[in-house]
Amino acid sequence: QLWTLGFVKLNFTGGEALIRRDAADVIAHARDLGFRDLHLNTNGLLLDRRRLAEVIRAGIRSFNISVDGSSAERHDGIRGRSGSFESATEALRLVVEQRERYGLDVRLNFTVLANNAGDLPEIAALARDLGVALYLNLGTDQTFLFRHEQVTGLLDVDEAQLRRSLTELESMVRQDPNGLPSLAALRYIPGHFGLAETRYVPCAESQLKLMVRSTGAVGGCWGHDATMNVRNQSIRSIIDSSHYRDEHQRFFEKDCVSCGSNYALNIRVA
Repeated sequence: QLWTLGFVKLNFTGGEALIRRDAADVIAHARDLGFRDLHLNTNGLLLDRRRLAEVIRAGIRSFNISVDGSSAERHDGIRGRSGSFESATEALRLVVEQRERYGLDVRLNFTVLANNAGDLPEIAALARDLGVALYLNLGTDQTFLFRHEQVTGLLDVDEAQLRRSLTELESMVRQDPNGLPSLAALRYIPGHFGLAETRYVPCAESQLKLMVRSTGAVGGCWGHDATMNVRNQSIRSIIDSSHYRDEHQRFFEKDCVSCGSNYALNIRVA
């Protein structure tokens, strides 16, 4: 349905997309339909050499791999799993090994939280050591996957620590911006955590993307409480409905939960 409607890119994400044993088969089906821009978000735990070869063969050409600390102690503490830092960084190295051969794009995704906000310069240095770009996700308890008191407890970011960390990272960006977040993106971050005023930026993400969840629910973004389901009606009928279009007008104007998802895209578009 997505191919017929003219969609040009598919992102496979979760949770963790590679938990599905048939993930490579699903990706290959998209490739066979005609999709050429296929992307995978992963925590790297299951992305060993064999699985990487499978998803590349299936058509994946870009990767976001999550690393939430510049050390095993910090990352594993956040993830709650010993050895996850080693797995994630090894997954990044494996992708980098194949990057030139297959024309792969790869980013290290770091989610800013209360217990790692001081780690920004170090995670930037790690990304550079690994030879990958850095993207900063912003912690939120407003999206449908993360509305939980445990997540809320991770969002009380210390302002002084965050600002010191951002100042150091901004200095790195000024010296060499290659592979690092833009200065505009960095200056947005304190406002996300309620530590500064932020200028109004409409939500382009909700207009450019369609999210089909594992339950079949169809929405436009991470913060959308979707009420329509592809198991009951076609995607065309969903996105053509007045309800869906009215919802997305609200989202563009940020009459929503204001989750901060893909804020960097919104800043670029604005």
